Amino acid sequence: MSSSLQRISVRFRTGKGQELESEVIYSDTMPSGSQIATVCAVHGTPGSHSDFKKLASFLLEKRIRLICPNFPGLGITKGHQALEYTNEERQNFLNAFLDNLNIREKLIMIGHSRGSENALMTAVQRNAYGLILVNGTGLRIHHAIKPIWKFRYGAALYFSLTPFQSFLNPYYKKWFESNYNMVAKRAELVPRFMKTVANLSIEGTAPFIEKTKELPV
Repeated sequence: MSSSLQRISVRFRTGKGQELESEVIYSDTMPSGSQIATVCAVHGTPGSHSDFKKLASFLLEKRIRLICPNFPGLGITKGHQALEYTNEERQNFLNAFLDNLNIREKLIMIGHSRGSENALMTAVQRNAYGLILVNGTGLRIHHAIKPIWKFRYGAALYFSLTPFQSFLNPYYKKWFESNYNMVAKRAELVPRFMKTVANLSIEGTAPFIEKTKELPV
């Protein structure tokens, strides 16, 4: 049985305090809940709920629920021009999403790549039962995204040139696909990916790593 796609309206705040409402598209293997546990999987950048489809069937056999939200503006859940793609904003979104689902059973967080920082932070903030990080970002900038200024200044340039974005899109897409051996489904997503990567906390996750010692398991 494959996980079904669901929709839920989520209100959250950007880093500047602006309140946004987004109709979030997410996968959910057991919409009515599990008596055992719920696993919340946080995708990377680029990424989506589809990254965890093999895990879904395995957990379903164990009667464990798997939910995978798609972050706004990154390809599946619709974006908003006010989005800043910062960790603070991502945390506001992820916590609001989980609050709306009103999960009562044990919560286990999984984070892949860029999503590992947010899975880590959420696990600590919500005192999760467990935490799994796959290809986590770590405490130093990974060689694949060095030098990080390419992402920071590249994203800043794009978002400062609103009238020219449609002209820039194919160039950003070509640069991204030729340098990172990945395919961007839509060219306008690439600068959003870049901004999300540019806003990694890196060393800022150290206090959260330390606090994982206080998690239940």
